[in-house]
Amino acid sequence: MERWADPIAYLAAVVYGVGVWWPTRSLPYFWDSATFVVDAARDLLVTHFDPLVAGHSDFAHPPLFVGVLALAWRVFGDTRLVSHLLVLPALPAAMIATYHLGKRVADRVVGASSALLLGGSAFVVAEAGQVYMDLPVGAALTAGLVAWMAGRRLASSLLLCAAAASKLPYPLVVPAVLAALLAFDPVPRRDVRSWLALAAPFALVAVWLGYHRAVTGWLLMRPERVVRAPLDASAFASSLLVACRLFVVGQWRWVPLVAAAAAVLWVRLVRKRPVPWRLPLPLLALVAAGLVFFAAVGELALRYAIFLLPPYLVASTTLARAAWPRRPWVLLGAGALFVLFVTTWHPRMPLTTTYVFRPDENLGYLDMIAIGERSARWLEQTQPDAEVFGAGPEAYELTEPHQGYVSAPLKFAECSRFQRHAGVTQLVVVHPYHPGQPVCRRVTETTGARAIKHFESNGKWLEIYLVPPGDGA
Repeated sequence: MERWADPIAYLAAVVYGVGVWWPTRSLPYFWDSATFVVDAARDLLVTHFDPLVAGHSDFAHPPLFVGVLALAWRVFGDTRLVSHLLVLPALPAAMIATYHLGKRVADRVVGASSALLLGGSAFVVAEAGQVYMDLPVGAALTAGLVAWMAGRRLASSLLLCAAAASKLPYPLVVPAVLAALLAFDPVPRRDVRSWLALAAPFALVAVWLGYHRAVTGWLLMRPERVVRAPLDASAFASSLLVACRLFVVGQWRWVPLVAAAAAVLWVRLVRKRPVPWRLPLPLLALVAAGLVFFAAVGELALRYAIFLLPPYLVASTTLARAAWPRRPWVLLGAGALFVLFVTTWHPRMPLTTTYVFRPDENLGYLDMIAIGERSARWLEQTQPDAEVFGAGPEAYELTEPHQGYVSAPLKFAECSRFQRHAGVTQLVVVHPYHPGQPVCRRVTETTGARAIKHFESNGKWLEIYLVPPGDGA
């Protein structure tokens, strides 16, 4: 039976990953997927990959993921199915890599438990349905970590380089931590190949940034981009606390940590045995380094931290396993926790009453797509000649048919550019989910516009306002 354990784990990961992905296979694009990845890939096709710069972002992200998407369109056609197929392997790959990480650190029980919990995490499941690079990058980094632990330096370096060639800068956290651990290990640190393997992602990024600056004139981020990094120790401590709370506490992720702490106390105080820290500790160091990094740069979106979840889960379940090394309690507990994780996928939400500019870290993005689809369809069918004012995401939903919301561009402008035009139907899209929306609200108030259509999905809402007739500007 043991020889079938790995194939069964692989099959389960693939079946589960396909099952999670299948309902999303033709979804319209959303948020950063729409405004960055899709538009950048289209630009690369138009320019024939010269220059090789993935535009539409405030950051100098390398073009590997975007470029592969563009190539997939060139070969198979520019369709949403092709785009979503590109992301399909990411979740099964991440789960399989997590399984091997757990098996290498402890045993198959830890590997299976960790992979199950990774696959059940709401923000991971949400990324499986969006055409974006965070989940593929997380899978590559986890696989690279496994390859490194197995002594396969070349394979590890290639995987780390693939991650670094897709997005900046967090993929460099893993090789940086591995290099720090290598420096404290007296035997492997004399291995030149190991240092070359870890240096390769940094060298690749350095070459890319030089090329990017030569093409665009800026290095890491656009000059007008507002820096969110904390400016003093107090602000950094606050940012770190938020990062820890988001990553460790939310959506039942505190349970593995509490279980690990309880197991450590049980092993030390009751059984009087040493705790097996040797392999979990480097994984916890990687998690800590990642959280410090995100706090330092001020970027606290959960999807960026997908690559930290496998080492966090493996380290926690390994320590929990130490309390019951010969019993299946950890796997059973992981199964029960998976059920709790599922309850956070798409929870019932009250109607939004304040401005919320950060997308949900769960399947709530489906509700945003739903109100976007329905409102775009209504505008296209009933008001095709109207002037429509709004912010985002309607800026791409109503003007770019390839995003999947309209069949032809509507007459759209940002609310900041609103002007009265006589003899023209003028509509304003209002909702609380974008920083540009307060301006839209002010337009409706100053013009006396009235709501004529309301769209709602699980607490998410959008309203269409009709501006009363007036003299032209």
